[in-house]
Amino acid sequence: MITIALVDKHPVMRIGLIALLKDNFNDILILESSCMSSFLKTKAQTDVTILGISPDSDAGNLRFLNKLKDKDAFGPIIVYDEEPRPYLAVSFLRSGVMGYLSKQNDESELIDCISKVLNGNRYVCKEILGTNRDVSAFEKTTRLKENRNLTFHEYEIAQYICQGINVSEIAQIFSRKTSTISTIKMRILKKLKVSNILELRNVMLVNEINTGT
Repeated sequence: MITIALVDKHPVMRIGLIALLKDNFNDILILESSCMSSFLKTKAQTDVTILGISPDSDAGNLRFLNKLKDKDAFGPIIVYDEEPRPYLAVSFLRSGVMGYLSKQNDESELIDCISKVLNGNRYVCKEILGTNRDVSAFEKTTRLKENRNLTFHEYEIAQYICQGINVSEIAQIFSRKTSTISTIKMRILKKLKVSNILELRNVMLVNEINTGT
């Protein structure tokens, strides 16, 4: 029997996914929850977990996954995003996620993703992979495309800042001093010639659009 967990704050989304999974997998047990922290308390063992996310939950989900001590607590995790976002895909993959795809993708691609992850392979939707042949190539290409003014570490921290995670929390994620992250934050703002987080978000968004796969 395959045990799949569906974690999404929208009940209707979970109902639709349950119907889709039952139509494509035999001998399946489906568990569901509105959030990861609540599901963790059940201590349920799963073969794969599908995590539905949206822009207003990005920061919380990344923070949760990076702080999670037992990376196998949910089994392999597939992030099911509202829209394809290359820079965010890289962040989730670095946090240990095994799959990333968008709710805009065809339902057959979700089934393909689940099957590959169940077999121990990483998966990123074709829309994001672009011309890259595999996930490793995608990660390498995306890093090369990141804002030329920032190092990869600075770019990664800038992503967290844009998602509303404060300096002290970022310091915990990277096991660094708060003062160190504050210094890096100021360096990022100076390099990109912006004075606040709103301007930083705008610059990061423009960079993502210009370098999208």
